[in-house]
Amino acid sequence: MQDGYHYSIAYLQTMDNPDDKIYRRGAPDTFDAAGLKRDIGRIKNGDEEIVSIPGFDHAKGDPEPDAHVFQRSEHKIVICEGLYLVHDADGWEGIASLFDMTIFISSDVDMCIDRLKIRNKCIPGYTPEEIEFRCDAVDRVNANTVMRSINHANVVVESAAALVAAPELEVGFSYGAADEEEDDDDDEPVVF
Repeated sequence: MQDGYHYSIAYLQTMDNPDDKIYRRGAPDTFDAAGLKRDIGRIKNGDEEIVSIPGFDHAKGDPEPDAHVFQRSEHKIVICEGLYLVHDADGWEGIASLFDMTIFISSDVDMCIDRLKIRNKCIPGYTPEEIEFRCDAVDRVNANTVMRSINHANVVVESAAALVAAPELEVGFSYGAADEEEDDDDDEPVVF
């Protein structure tokens, strides 16, 4: 869900230091966090029967308006996925409070960056060396930002991917430090 709230390349080009913003695309400040917060609020607390939200078209490399539809009469549970949904800075403040439950899937950052270096080699316009550098200079910074948010989640689950590298590890979960509230209103969609 979060990917639909990437700022478009065209919009990033209008910002201060656009080359940096485009290079760092995927960092918290390159998303429309206010738009995401608005739309999650419309789904959770609104009365609109239909709420359209953007998606992300990977073929175009840009968000696509109205790609997904929440229909109140049909959808009682909404699951949102994204790196910064429990982040508490850079315009993301307060978004986590809109969710009934948050689950943080904790992964080894080094393992994630190594996988990303392999996956990103298909991106046109970059040499393998540039991909390696960008993954460390940009994606590792983003991953560390995400990891600093771990205590804002209700539940923390260790990624099963770690078992591939270290099968002696046990996959489990723990409850985070986030406050939990009871909500007995069955008419509201449950958002997490």
